[in-house]
Amino acid sequence: MEVNMQKKKVSLIQKIIIICGKAGDKLPHPAILYCYVTAFFLLVAHFLNGTEFRIPGQEEVSRVTTLLNRPGLEYMLTKMFSNFSGMSILPILIVMAAAVGIGEASGFWETLVVKCFKKIPDRFLVFLFLLVCINGNLMSDASLIIFPVLGAMLFQSRNRNPLLGITLAYGGYLCGLSANLFLASTDANVAAVTNDVLPTLEITKNLTIHVASNYYFMAVSAIVLAIVGTFITKWVVEPAINQDSTIDCKAGFDPDAFGGHSPEQNRGLRLAGLVSLCYILIILAMVIPKNGLLRNAETLTILPKSPFMSSIVPLLAILFGLAGAVYGFAAKTMTRGTDVINAMGNGIKSIANVLVVFFIAAQFINYLTKTNLAAYFAVSGANWLAGKGLTGIPLIIALVILVSIINIFAGSVSTKWAMIAGIIIPMMALLGYHPAYAQCIYRVGDALTNSVNPIFYYLPLILGVVQKYKKDAGVGTVVAYQIPYFLGYSVVWTAMLILWYVMGWNLGPMAPVML
Repeated sequence: MEVNMQKKKVSLIQKIIIICGKAGDKLPHPAILYCYVTAFFLLVAHFLNGTEFRIPGQEEVSRVTTLLNRPGLEYMLTKMFSNFSGMSILPILIVMAAAVGIGEASGFWETLVVKCFKKIPDRFLVFLFLLVCINGNLMSDASLIIFPVLGAMLFQSRNRNPLLGITLAYGGYLCGLSANLFLASTDANVAAVTNDVLPTLEITKNLTIHVASNYYFMAVSAIVLAIVGTFITKWVVEPAINQDSTIDCKAGFDPDAFGGHSPEQNRGLRLAGLVSLCYILIILAMVIPKNGLLRNAETLTILPKSPFMSSIVPLLAILFGLAGAVYGFAAKTMTRGTDVINAMGNGIKSIANVLVVFFIAAQFINYLTKTNLAAYFAVSGANWLAGKGLTGIPLIIALVILVSIINIFAGSVSTKWAMIAGIIIPMMALLGYHPAYAQCIYRVGDALTNSVNPIFYYLPLILGVVQKYKKDAGVGTVVAYQIPYFLGYSVVWTAMLILWYVMGWNLGPMAPVML
C-alpha cells in the first residue's frame, strides 16, 4: 500500500502547526498532566476559601471551599472510587468499546467503510465525512468512540493519511457541537435551562423557548462548518499531517478487507444489513406511534426526555455489536460464540490506558464542583461581562470569547448554561435581545474550544487511537491539528451570529433575534 503523502512546500501556518505539535508532545502524559492541574486548582481553591458569590436562581449564597484540610482529605479519600464510577462517559466507553470491538475483529467496519464510500469522489470525501461527524451529537458521546476509528479506516482505504480521518472526527464532532441538521438532546437540554430563567424578568416571563428555537441557525451552521472545514483540511491540515514521516499509514492495514469484496464478505454485508434494518424497524415501531413503548409514558413525547432519548447509546451498542457478529459468522471470520466474547474483551482491553487517565480526570472534575471553583469562575466571568455595558457586535464577540474560556474548565453544555444563564439572559433581554439569541450565542462559544482543550477528558480517548499510527504522539499532536479548525470555526461561526443579528433573521420557528 502506497499512501498518498506527497510532501509539498510548507506554508507558514503549516510550520506553526508542526512546531506546536512538537512542543505540545513534550507535555507530560495526560494522566500526569491531570495530576498537575488538579494540584494547581486545589491550591487556588485553598487560596480563595470562603469567597462568597451568588448563583442566579439560588437563594443560598455559594462559597469557594478548600479541600486542603481534614474534612477535605477525608472527602478526597472516601470519594475516590465513586468519583470514577460516577463518570457518565465510563459505562458508555466500556460498552461501546466492546460493541465496536466485535466489528473490528470480524472485519465488518473495514468492509462497510469501503462499501459505503467506494463511489464517492475524493474531492467530496472530506466534506461528507465532516458533515456526518458534525451531526454526531445525534449519537451522543458514542460518536467519539466510533467516528475516529472509522475515519482512520476510511482515509486509509482511500490511500490517504489515517491520522486525517481521526483529526476530522475529533474536530468535526467537538468543535461543531450543537450544529446539526436534526434536532437532538442538546437542543432540549439547553432549552429547558433557558425556560427556567425566563420568569425572572417581566419582559421574558411570558416567552417560551422550544426545542427548535435555534434550529434554522444550527442547521445552516452544520453545512457551513463542513464547507469551511473542507477548505481548512485541503489547504492547511492535510499538507501539515503529510509532512510527518513518523506516521505509520500501513498500521492495521488489511489488503483483503480494503482491496475488494469476496463472496463471503458480500454475504456478510447483506445479512448484517438485513438484521440491522429489522432491528431499526423494531425500534421505530416503538418510537413513531403516539403511544410507543419508547416514548415518555406521561407526555407521550420523545423530546426532551423519554426512554428512547435515554437509551440511544445502549441501542447503538446493540446495533453495532449485532451487525459485527452477524457479519462475522456470515463471512466466516467468526465461527464460535467465544470469538464474539474475545472480541468484546479485546475491545475493552484497547481502552485500558484511557481508563487510567479517566480515573485521575474524574477526581479533577469532581474537585472543581466540590470546591465550587467551576461555578465561581463562570458566575464571576458573566458578572464581569454584564458590568462592561457592551451592546451590539462587541457584546456578541465578548460573550462568545467568555463562554469559550469558561468551557475549558466547566462541565457539560447544560451544566455551564445553568451556571450563567441567569445572568446572561436577563442582561441581554434588558438590551432588547431575545433569549433564543442569548442561548444561540452560548452554544457557539461552548463548542469552539472543545477540541483544543489540553485537559478535555475525551482527549486521552482520541490519543489512544492516534498512537496506533504514530507511536510517539502526545497531547501536542492531537491539539495542534485542531488549531486551524478552532480558528476558522471561531471566525466563521461568530460572523454568522453577527449576520443573523444584522439581518434580523429568525433563529428558529418563532425565535427572533430581538424582542
